[in-house]
Amino acid sequence: FTGAFWLLLFLGAALFRVIGLNFLSELLGKEWFSIPVTCLVFAVAVQLTDVRGALIRGVRTVALMLLSWLLLVITVLVAGFLAALPFTGLDGLWKTGSATALVLSAAAALIVLINTAYQDGREDNLPPAALRLAVRVASVLLTPLILIAVWGLSLRIGQHGLTPDRIIASACALVGVLYAAGYGWAALSPLWRKTAWMKPLERTNVLAAVLTVLVILALFSPLADPARLSVNDQMARLKRGAVSAAQFDYAFLRFGAGKTGRAALAELAKSSDAEIARRAKAAQTSTSRYDLVEVGTPPRQPVIAPWPANKPLPAAFLAPTTTGDPRFACGRDDNCLAAQRDLNGDGRDEILLATAYNIALFAQDAEGRWIHQGDYHVPHCPGPAGRDLREALKHPDLKAVASPWPDLNMGAVTGRLQPEAVCPTPVAVNP
Repeated sequence: FTGAFWLLLFLGAALFRVIGLNFLSELLGKEWFSIPVTCLVFAVAVQLTDVRGALIRGVRTVALMLLSWLLLVITVLVAGFLAALPFTGLDGLWKTGSATALVLSAAAALIVLINTAYQDGREDNLPPAALRLAVRVASVLLTPLILIAVWGLSLRIGQHGLTPDRIIASACALVGVLYAAGYGWAALSPLWRKTAWMKPLERTNVLAAVLTVLVILALFSPLADPARLSVNDQMARLKRGAVSAAQFDYAFLRFGAGKTGRAALAELAKSSDAEIARRAKAAQTSTSRYDLVEVGTPPRQPVIAPWPANKPLPAAFLAPTTTGDPRFACGRDDNCLAAQRDLNGDGRDEILLATAYNIALFAQDAEGRWIHQGDYHVPHCPGPAGRDLREALKHPDLKAVASPWPDLNMGAVTGRLQPEAVCPTPVAVNP
């Protein structure tokens, strides 16, 4: 109903727009209008369908029944993931940069699907034995998932301090701790006392709902305002030397922390440390966070495999890099491949850095630094022509060829033709 309502609004806006009246289109783009209207229309839809209670209960029962069987799938996947961790370790999980979000999402999926199987918990509405077992197992699996999320979050905060995203993740983890404790108790309590199947789950849901509301109110109040807490923590890290003036994230204060961040940035602009004051003033005058160098991200050592494997890459090419350099994204052994070739005939090798979808060219400057010169645009074609570019880089016939069209010199500027991407025509093979 809500989706259909918005489709009609967009249709009406289009009708007015063709006669030169844009007021409705502009109104639909305003959050102060779209959000309340969406909530109101959804509430109206709930009220309208409530007059046919039996129909809605039937649809809900079917939906819950179908979703409950998905609990078997996620339980097997999560159990397999946890069983593999002792053999693979957690390093791969931490390298994703989103481990906490992934693990909390898995925990949330378990919680939702556990409740689709439990429903109202009446004796005459119990799910099949396979689902009852899956509910118990899934309830126990919540605890290690939440522990991994809390551990990863604590490591990240210890390394880089608080940010609004990490504070919100901490709030979610706090609610997750209550769910894990309550659901684990409900699953294991029959081992030492006789209770109805998963009965303590009901009390846990009520307590978790109350805690969720309290946490949300705290996040929207000065008590646990994510922006204020993050700014205070990052400023404290700067003052005690946990982060240098060059690595401090001034863009966060300018664009990501509201009034609190801008006030802190103004304080830094008056700092007695000339480097801090200079960078803070530059952030104050910036109109876009993308105009600022992302100094909050520390340099990273790229991991690049050479080709051929017996021809090692220069040490200077593998020096730590920052964001903006294609080498910064090379974080795994199988992610980037580099080959050394003399492409312009000057007697010195350039380096071609290939990922699955891109080939970047690097050449040394007069000071021996490897500078990104640009990228080769290769069309993504079906079949062998569109294969992984890292494999294409290994082709024995790889060589430089002259462009069929010259550059255009127009005084102080030069224009370079960007050819249309043309895939080779498949050759028909007679049977």
